[in-house]
Amino acid sequence: MIPFIITIISLYLITIAFVVSIVVLFVLLKHFSQHHLRPDSKITLMFSIVIYFLICIYSINLFSLNIRTILGDTYRIVFDSSFSCLFQGYFTNVVGTSMYNMFVLQAFFCLCHLIYPNYRVFQSYGFYLLIIFIQMILNSVFLSLQFLLHHLVYLPTESYCYVSLKNLSSSLLMLCFCYLLPLTYLLIIYIRITKYIRQTSHNSRASLKSRQKRDFIALRRILIKLTTLVFLGCPSIIMWLI
Repeated sequence: MIPFIITIISLYLITIAFVVSIVVLFVLLKHFSQHHLRPDSKITLMFSIVIYFLICIYSINLFSLNIRTILGDTYRIVFDSSFSCLFQGYFTNVVGTSMYNMFVLQAFFCLCHLIYPNYRVFQSYGFYLLIIFIQMILNSVFLSLQFLLHHLVYLPTESYCYVSLKNLSSSLLMLCFCYLLPLTYLLIIYIRITKYIRQTSHNSRASLKSRQKRDFIALRRILIKLTTLVFLGCPSIIMWLI
C-alpha cells in the first residue's frame, strides 16, 4: 500500500513539473525568438531553454516508468527485459544526468561572467553550445557501460528496467555520477563566487556591484531549482529503496 501511495505522489509531482516546464519553455522560446539579446542574456536564456526541455523529456520518462509500476501492481502485468525496456532505463539516466550537469554549466557561466570577464572564450555563445553537446555525448558514452556490463535489469517489483539496488557498486556509481558530482560542483562554484563577492564588495564600483548582485542572485536561483528537482525525485528514490 505504501509503495502505491508513493507512486501516486510521484505521478502528481511529475505532472506538475511537466506542465510548468512546458509553459515556461514556451515563454522562453518566444522571448528568445522575438528579442534582440545581449550575449550574456542570450547564453543564460539558452541554458534555461535546454534545461526546461530536458525536464520535459525527463518527466515523460519518469511518468512512463511510474505507470508501468501501477499497471504491474494493479493488473499484474509483467513486462519483459526487452531492448526497449532496457533502453528506456538507460535513456532516463542520460537525460537526468545531462539535466543536472546543465545546472553546473549554467553556474560555471555565472562564475566566468563575474570573475573572469576578460576571458572572451568563456563569454562566447558558441563555446557553451559546444560544451552542452560534448557533455551530453560524454554522459551517453559513460552510462552506456550499464548496457555493456549488464547493470540494467528488469525489476519485477517495479515493472520496469533500471539498475538494481542489489548491484551496490553500480548503484553507488550512478548516484555519485548523476547526483552527487553535479551538486558538489555547484557548491564549489557557489562558495567561490561568495568568497569573491565578499573580497571585492568594499572597493567595487556601483556598476560592478550591480553585476555581482545579479550574477549571485542567478546562481542562487540555480541552486534552488536544482534542489527542487532533487526533492521531486525523492518519492521515486524512496520507492526504489523500498
